[in-house]
Amino acid sequence: MTTSMSSVEPVFNVTASYSNGDNVTDMNLTTELPTTTPSPWGRFGPIEQYGEFWAGYYINLYYLWVVFAVGFPGNIASFVTVLRMPPLTSSTGYVAALAVMDNLGIICKLLFHQLTLHDVHMGPGGCQALYFFGSFFIMYANWILVAMSVERFIAIWFPLRVTTLCTGTKSIILMVIIAFIIICADLHFLWTSTVKVIGHKDVQCSFSEEHIEFIEKVWYWIDGCLYAIIPCILLVMFNGLIILGIRKSRKIQKDLTNNKSDQMAEKFRQQRQITIMLIVVSVVFVLLVLPNCLFFIAKPYWVVEAGSHGQAVNYLVSQLIFLLSDFNHAVNFYLYFLTARRFRRRFTDTLRCLTSGRKPFTSIMRTANSNISNTSIYTTQTSMNGFTRESGNNNSKKYHTTST
Repeated sequence: MTTSMSSVEPVFNVTASYSNGDNVTDMNLTTELPTTTPSPWGRFGPIEQYGEFWAGYYINLYYLWVVFAVGFPGNIASFVTVLRMPPLTSSTGYVAALAVMDNLGIICKLLFHQLTLHDVHMGPGGCQALYFFGSFFIMYANWILVAMSVERFIAIWFPLRVTTLCTGTKSIILMVIIAFIIICADLHFLWTSTVKVIGHKDVQCSFSEEHIEFIEKVWYWIDGCLYAIIPCILLVMFNGLIILGIRKSRKIQKDLTNNKSDQMAEKFRQQRQITIMLIVVSVVFVLLVLPNCLFFIAKPYWVVEAGSHGQAVNYLVSQLIFLLSDFNHAVNFYLYFLTARRFRRRFTDTLRCLTSGRKPFTSIMRTANSNISNTSIYTTQTSMNGFTRESGNNNSKKYHTTST
């Protein structure tokens, strides 16, 4: 379910729609009409008569710049802010890593979009690198969010074991394992993808003919599952359990807060803010990416006639879905700012160039749980691709651009 990369201008063909590669929106529609009959249409053919096509075309042309303008500075602000929030825990480490992966994914998408738009000859190696790194960054960002939810689930349901299960070392090992799995899944780009030159100058990153069946029949589903379907399912499941655990533990936490010191009460409030922030980020992720999941599953069955109104509608819907999916990598800073008072305060201090002491890297819940783990076993704490291939009529997007 990668967000596709292709060049910006869809080229319409009366006999074929969608012939393309990984994470690429490519409406290859070159109008083929008899030379004796002048065409009443422009470069895109009959589809030009539909307003839906032009709406999708201009969304495709400019939306990545909006994503970049909103997301790039926001992710930098998130990275700097969380690293200035002592102590440096596995939780803040996840947030910092997520900000880095989101920015790298946005950069890869925009770079691919502009290179193909301006028909820059990247060579096979350039296409392979952009496909590989673009798909990796986007998938990895989504799985960092899943790892954050798993850690918070452990903190809620197994508070007495959180200091041993959620250490900084174990979180690093987990992320290395996830990165290894995604790298192995994306390695095929290094030999399946290539560059094609259409006409005299139009450049298109696509896939070699001998690998088209693999891309359509196998990678289509692997890509969709790794990018969106499995992360969505896991986030819904773990966040549902987190909310259930919070409701069960609310009264106990209230009693403990009333009976303990102000310092303990503040620790509980901080953990509550982290949980709220995580749930909000997870819910927004599902809302933005779920349409991509549904579109990905339904797309093989949404058959449209080339140059028809149905194809124009299909194209517009796809652009709106890619826009939502890509904004998932641009909004986290604003969600942190709205939901976490401590993050808000630290960001304000950062803007004012204030500094604070730094405590050593520790587990996500150690500072809170070390003081209460011996109090009661019921005590709980709360701790959060387009590069798709498009061949034939099969397509799921992470990297989105359209090809000329």
